[in-house]
Amino acid sequence: STLLTLITTQVLEIAIAAKDVLVEKESFQKLSRYLHDIEPVLAELKERCFKDLTAANQALQSLKTDLDRAHTLISDCTDKSKFYLLLHCRSIVKDAQVVTRDIGKDLELLSLAGTELSLDIRDNLLRVKNQFLSAEFQASETKLQILSKLEEGIRDHRTDQGFANDLIVAIAMAVGVPVEPSEINKELSSFKREKELLAERKQMQEQAFMEQVIDLLSKADAAYTSDVLRQRYKEASEHIGITEPVDPLSSFICPLAREVMIDPVTASSNRTYERSEIERWFASGHTSDPFTHMELTDFTLRPNTSLRKAIQEWTDQNYCIRIRRAKHFLQKRDVALAQDALDDLCKLCEESNTNTEWIAAENVIPEIIEVMKLRDKEVNRRALTALRILVHNNFRNRDEVVQVGGLEQVVRCVGKSTLSKLALSVLLELLQGDERSACEKLCQEKRALLSLVMRHNENEPTAKRVLEKLCSSDENIVQLASMSYLDPLISSLHEGTEESKWAMARALGNLQSLSDQNKLMLGEKGVIGPLFQMMISAKLEAKAAALEALRNLSSNSQNQRSMAQAGAFPVLMDNLTSPRLPQTCKEAAAITLKNIAQGNTDASLTDQDGHAVNVKQAVETLIGLMESSSQGLILRAPILLVLHGLAQSKDGELVQEVIKEQQGVAFLVGLLDGAEREVRDSAVFLLRSMSEGAGGDIFDCLYTEKKLEHFVNLIGNCSSADIRSDLLMVLASFPSNKQTMETLMEAGAVTTVLAQVKGNSSKVTESALAALERFTEPTNVELQRTLVDSGIHSILVTILNSGTTTGKARAARALRNFSVTTLDLCHPPTSTGWLCFRPTVPTICRVHTGVCSVKTTFCIVEAKAVPGLVALLDEPSSVAAEAAVEAFFTFVSSEETREGGAWFLHEANAILKSLGLLAHGTATAKERTVDLLACLFKLKNMRETYCGRAKLPLVELAQHGSVTVKKKAGKVLAQLSMIQEVSSYF
Repeated sequence: STLLTLITTQVLEIAIAAKDVLVEKESFQKLSRYLHDIEPVLAELKERCFKDLTAANQALQSLKTDLDRAHTLISDCTDKSKFYLLLHCRSIVKDAQVVTRDIGKDLELLSLAGTELSLDIRDNLLRVKNQFLSAEFQASETKLQILSKLEEGIRDHRTDQGFANDLIVAIAMAVGVPVEPSEINKELSSFKREKELLAERKQMQEQAFMEQVIDLLSKADAAYTSDVLRQRYKEASEHIGITEPVDPLSSFICPLAREVMIDPVTASSNRTYERSEIERWFASGHTSDPFTHMELTDFTLRPNTSLRKAIQEWTDQNYCIRIRRAKHFLQKRDVALAQDALDDLCKLCEESNTNTEWIAAENVIPEIIEVMKLRDKEVNRRALTALRILVHNNFRNRDEVVQVGGLEQVVRCVGKSTLSKLALSVLLELLQGDERSACEKLCQEKRALLSLVMRHNENEPTAKRVLEKLCSSDENIVQLASMSYLDPLISSLHEGTEESKWAMARALGNLQSLSDQNKLMLGEKGVIGPLFQMMISAKLEAKAAALEALRNLSSNSQNQRSMAQAGAFPVLMDNLTSPRLPQTCKEAAAITLKNIAQGNTDASLTDQDGHAVNVKQAVETLIGLMESSSQGLILRAPILLVLHGLAQSKDGELVQEVIKEQQGVAFLVGLLDGAEREVRDSAVFLLRSMSEGAGGDIFDCLYTEKKLEHFVNLIGNCSSADIRSDLLMVLASFPSNKQTMETLMEAGAVTTVLAQVKGNSSKVTESALAALERFTEPTNVELQRTLVDSGIHSILVTILNSGTTTGKARAARALRNFSVTTLDLCHPPTSTGWLCFRPTVPTICRVHTGVCSVKTTFCIVEAKAVPGLVALLDEPSSVAAEAAVEAFFTFVSSEETREGGAWFLHEANAILKSLGLLAHGTATAKERTVDLLACLFKLKNMRETYCGRAKLPLVELAQHGSVTVKKKAGKVLAQLSMIQEVSSYF
């Protein structure tokens, strides 16, 4: 039992360790899974009795020994150099397979020891044993290819730098080492220490192989640190000036390729060729020397080390000359010379990676940045190309570009459409690795961030990768969020640390520039859930941040519904009434509550469990909080906004009734005088939302409290157009009886309202016209006359021609009211003058057949209002068209004016345009038009003129209109003799 416990613990430890091995991961992860499968088998074995204790003990001891071997193998693969492990990947995989199968044999011995096992555990034991015994591990194909290439290079004595460069990059990528000289050099140093350990252990054969590997890899550029390469440049360029490159010696030229050799080798004929060329010659079947044509029996190729060294010295000398010449050209600040210099710098880097360090050592990078200031497109394109090569996998060059101001020049090119992609690729290189200075500088450039976000919005993938690199800190994420790049902020809210979530919530609360579309997107991507959880947190910092964020997001209508469905309303109410929270938090809670209530007009508010909120109780709580406590005085404005929102919600009628029951109307009226502006404005909003159902109550309170004149003065003196508009709409809701209107007139309301009609915003004008409708009621002729004397007709006609649709509709209704009164004020003409002279006959109104004028009879015909009313019919689906038909109806509703009115409307083209409303008007417009036609078609000539055009739309209404319209349309059709009688069908 003790041994089993020890082995079980060992199995789990080895399984975990195997999972973390980085070399040959697939093999070791498979071993880890197999070891995990042993644990439940061993756990049950501890509870069983073995028939043969000796055999069981031997099996367990063997299992422990093999587990120790597995542990040693895993430790070696964890501790040793990654380059060393790649060289031994074949033996590592083989050892892993052998030890795995040996563990399987141990399990088989254990099963033969004989235990009284359950059927399930026996099946598991057999399954696990078979897994181990049949295990097959293979080294990755990529690593095997690299090993073959390495062995080939050693066998063929490859000395060319290009071969070594390619090989060391492939090795680094295969084992997960960053392809940077510093990292590769560090790994090579570790590899060399492994060779030294082999020497100490007298493992000469393996030591010799590793020396050959080190010698080959050391020829690669990446094997040298930046300091070493720059020192080599200093030595190579010490006596070189600005001259033309030196031509190669003839011995440097390969007789086959006619080019300077890279890896010169000597054949048995003692002639030297480029390795790749002579190998190709022999591979094609030739057996003679290509230059001497001598038949060869020995095809061995020997590296020509001395020639290779001479070629390298000549190459390095020319590299130095070209680098200095390029620098000289760049310093001239000439566009053509700069282009040539930048092209050659790119070629130098392509020819040898070492030149990226040599160019930097010559201080060429600052000159590249300077020529970018020439603002020439081609110079900048070549400069960006050169910079991208110079900083690729080179942290020191990246840092220098940033330090000499290159970041600013690159960022400037991001905004240029033709250079954008190239500039973004350079930025991405500059941000590779741990380049915090580049990130910090870039995040300080607002224009740069805007350019990046714009490119990201244009679906540029490199821009997205650059932005992702910048999201290395909460501060950067917040900065990018202010540019409308919100994805990292969303991720942090969902998956970040507690502090990060708080920071993101605070940022959301402070982002006043968030568009409604972005707020909707944030809601759709699920940020409301995490914010809601933070809001119910006991931590004040989290709660405060979440409340501000929810306040900001709640201005979007979809988010309002989402918050309501999540049960936010009662939780926010708790925050609002909590004595622990500061005022700022309560204000945020109140505004969010108001927005939720306003956006939830079609559904009941619920809590987190889906139960309906007790709205009556909530309103009573809010009014009580506002009236009674000292804190309520501070929170009056936000509480009023909550009540305003509730009054506009689905439960608006209930809310208004509760406010009335709690004497809330009088309280609100009291706030109009003496309260702080914010509180007064909030009270006006609430009164406006209640006005349609409580206009009489509001008027009574104003009259009783002797605040009516103050109310009227407030309309005239308030600087806020929104508040004036709401006050006017409250006034428009007052009762239209004569006594109320006269009281308002005495308080100066008429003059004040007329002043608001002219020279104000469209919203104020519309509201003022709504109030004027009350003053133009036909029941109060004296009040109408006062308005006429003030020139109301010309104002209304102007609005008909240039106002908003709502303003036109209200102006038309006011004109209709005047037209109704005209019928009573108009009188037949009488002759005037002396009997000896021809009597003067006054002008007769064509509609009213009597003496009319604007001043005496309020006639809208004389006021030239009809053309404007006819024009409203061109907007058939608007409320303005309804009002125009109502005004025209006054011309024909009376028998005395019907004929004159009908012909007048006919000549004004009003009847023909009205017929269009039968098909395209609103429901009210259709009904009013049918009423108009009913009066018109009492005249034979009107029936004859319009019967053909009217019958089809009338039939359509008689069949598919509302119940009322069906009846009316049927009667009109009967007038037209289209049907014999009014059928019950209609």
